[in-house]
Amino acid sequence: MNSATKITIVMAAFNAERTIQEAIASVLAQTHQNFELVICDDASTDRTVDKILELKESRIHLIRMKENGGPGPARDKCISEALGSWITFLDADDIFLPERLETLLNIAEKYPSDIIADAIWDCHDTIEGLVPWQTVWPPFKEKKQCTSNLLTFDFAEYIAHERTLVKPF
Repeated sequence: MNSATKITIVMAAFNAERTIQEAIASVLAQTHQNFELVICDDASTDRTVDKILELKESRIHLIRMKENGGPGPARDKCISEALGSWITFLDADDIFLPERLETLLNIAEKYPSDIIADAIWDCHDTIEGLVPWQTVWPPFKEKKQCTSNLLTFDFAEYIAHERTLVKPF
């Protein structure tokens, strides 16, 4: 793995004071440490900004919007200021597993592509009880195994159909 490869993690945040420090902690715990975390606070009215500033982390670049524009424009603002060779996204109420950046960078270097993506795992509470961890990766019609853990798919076909969530890199 090329440890010199800088990655930008883009995070849009709106009223995320309850979850943002855990999301940031998951970024700081990455095995690949050459990254910047660009966070756009989308005019939060809670203590989101205070929670970010409490961390005093030099790799965090905080952008503050004066008016709430939604997650799309907030992410676009982060992307416009990104310095990394690769860009990936993390919502302010989600976390990364510790080896996510290293794993995706290794795959990107072994199988040069413009986009690499991994599945999102979901676990949530309901009235009936906890829904266990499960992937929300869609069952692509035509998938080809690269290795036991890698799948390829036709991007044009993918965007032409209804999609569930993936986290691009």
